[in-house]
Amino acid sequence: MSGQYQVTVVDKETITPEIYRLTLAAPAIAASARPGQFVMLRTGSNPPPLLNRPFSVHWVTDDGHLGLLFKVVGEGTRRLASLQPGDVLTAVGPLGQGFTWHNDNRPCLVGGGMGIAPLYMLARELLASGQQPSAIDLLLGARCRAEVAVLRDDFAALGLSPQIATDDGSLGHAGLVPELLEALLYNPAGFTAAARDP
Repeated sequence: MSGQYQVTVVDKETITPEIYRLTLAAPAIAASARPGQFVMLRTGSNPPPLLNRPFSVHWVTDDGHLGLLFKVVGEGTRRLASLQPGDVLTAVGPLGQGFTWHNDNRPCLVGGGMGIAPLYMLARELLASGQQPSAIDLLLGARCRAEVAVLRDDFAALGLSPQIATDDGSLGHAGLVPELLEALLYNPAGFTAAARDP
């Protein structure tokens, strides 16, 4: 059930100088969030006043923690990146309809950049519902190795085998993630070679 809550920063992870993950103590949101939903965060009360910013739910835990993945692109996310454990902010959520899926279909999860964020929670839900890791296709894209390597490792820890595309070719396929999807759909034999992790 959606609502407005005061949430506390538990941890902050720096993935790159521009990309961060926050862990928030947000038990009410974590208890009801579904894959594909989002929260709105107010990043502070200091002037100038800033509107709430939307962030996809990256993951939740049974003990009431909420994970968010974000990139610094402006003043609001810059303030968010400056938060430290113990800081308190306002969150509204969970919002949105979330993803729907059918267990009788083979899922293919595709995301690039910050679009990867909600796929982690979705992958966990698919596995919890009985999907085998080998039956889930996972295609991830980013500008470079640094932006996606940690996320690749997180998915791999779930037993998945993510295929990677990077703009600069520093990890996996040199190109865009839709090219991986096209290879998977139309040239399955060439798919694995194209996305091999060096």
